[in-house]
Amino acid sequence: MRPSFWKILLCSCALAMSACDDGGGGDAADMGAADAADVGTGAATCPTTPPAGYACAPAGTFQLGAPDDEANREEDEKLHTVTLTRPFLIKTTEVTQAEWIALMGLNPAWFRDGGEGMCRGELCLNRPVERVNLFEAMAWCNEASKAEGLPTCYQLSNCGGEAGSGCEPGEDTCLEGFTCSGVAPADPDCAGYRIPTEAEWEYAARAGTTGAHYATLNQIAWHGTTARERTHGVGELAPNAWGLYDMLGNVGEWTSDIYDREYGAFQPERNPQTDPVGADFGDTRVVKGCGWSTGNRFCRAAARENEFPARHWNVLGFRPVRTVTP
Repeated sequence: MRPSFWKILLCSCALAMSACDDGGGGDAADMGAADAADVGTGAATCPTTPPAGYACAPAGTFQLGAPDDEANREEDEKLHTVTLTRPFLIKTTEVTQAEWIALMGLNPAWFRDGGEGMCRGELCLNRPVERVNLFEAMAWCNEASKAEGLPTCYQLSNCGGEAGSGCEPGEDTCLEGFTCSGVAPADPDCAGYRIPTEAEWEYAARAGTTGAHYATLNQIAWHGTTARERTHGVGELAPNAWGLYDMLGNVGEWTSDIYDREYGAFQPERNPQTDPVGADFGDTRVVKGCGWSTGNRFCRAAARENEFPARHWNVLGFRPVRTVTP
C-alpha cells in the first residue's frame, strides 16, 4: 500500500509551500459534455430542477484516470472507459460543520469555533466538517435519509464510540472514536443518501472535462499554496460546469470504494466498464479531491489516495450522493 499522502504532504508542503509544483499538465481543461449512456425506455433521468443544494449528474460514459502524458500521473491512475448507467444527485458543496451539527450534534472539526484550528465565530460553521471517518460519514448519510423520509442506505453494526466525538484534544488525526466492524455495502439503487463511488466522484468532478483540473487550479481549489494552512467556507471559489464547488481542494473526500492499485473492479475485457464499485477486499478506501494542505501535484481529478475507514483527519471530509430512481 502506498503511504498515506496526508502524512507526506503535511510534512513537506507545510515547510515549503512555495516549492509545490503546479502539476496537472496545465491549468486549462478541455470542456465538453460527457457521452450519454445507452439507457432504455423508463430509465431514470435527471429532474428538471434538482433539490436545493444538489446538482444532477446524468448517466453517461467518460474516461476515468489520467493519460500517460499527464504531469505527475501515478501508476494507479490507468486511463479507461467507464459507463455510469444511473443518474445521481450530488451535493454542490462538501458537508459543512452546520450541516453536520444539525443531524449529529457533536462537532469533530479541527477548524471549528473554539477548536484547535485557526477559526473563530459563526463563520466556522460554513467550513467543511473534517476529522470524520468513513463510518461517521455513512452514519450522517443515514440520518439525512431519515430526516427526509428516505430509506437508509447503510446497515452499520457492531459500532462503538459516539459519532462526531472526534480525536483527543490536540490530535489532528487519530484512529480512535466511532467505528463499526459490520458495514453492509449500499445498494446502488437505494433512494437515500450515500457516499459516492470513485467513478461517480471523478465523473462529477470532471463535469465533461478531460484535463488534470476542470479549470485553472487557483480559481477552484484551496490547496497547499493558497489555503494559508486552513480550510475555507464552502462555495467561495468557482464551481465546475455542473455547479459543484471544491471538488478539488479545501478537504479531501471519502469515496465508498475499497482501494486497489489496479482500480479493483477494472477488467480490461469489459470495455467500457459499467458501474464499477472498487475492489472486492482491502484495508483502505479511496480518497479523492486533495485538501487545504495538499501540494499542487496531487490536486488533479484523476489523483487517487487511500486511508483506513476509521481514520479521522483535519484534511478529510465528504459529500453525499443520491441515486435518481424512475
